[in-house]
Amino acid sequence: MARAVRLLGPEGKDVQIVFVTVDPSRDAPAVLGAYVHAFSAGAIGLSGTAGEVRTLAARYHVSYSYGRPDAHGNYVVDHSAAIYVFGPHGNGELIGTESTTPEGIAHDVHQLLADAHRSWWQKLV
Repeated sequence: MARAVRLLGPEGKDVQIVFVTVDPSRDAPAVLGAYVHAFSAGAIGLSGTAGEVRTLAARYHVSYSYGRPDAHGNYVVDHSAAIYVFGPHGNGELIGTESTTPEGIAHDVHQLLADAHRSWWQKLV
């Protein structure tokens, strides 16, 4: 995602990368912050209660499961992976998968930003 934002050049300033944890009991704010910043310094991580995460995951068709804890309490979290792009008003605009390239994401986001700019300009004219 960070590469896609860099490919947008100056338009990238209007893009916010957001990660949502599916393991809120383990992903304390400091842990989640370190994880998302490994991807991009400007990224933010969101969490919530287990119920809130379940509700959000169901809304966006995200599946996840927890492996059996080992002797030290460590476990694996398996989850689906998708990239959701929301417009400036919070509407879902695009969905990508792990096979979507940064170039493809940048291209599509560029088109969305151009469409949003055209729409704004047309309201003034």
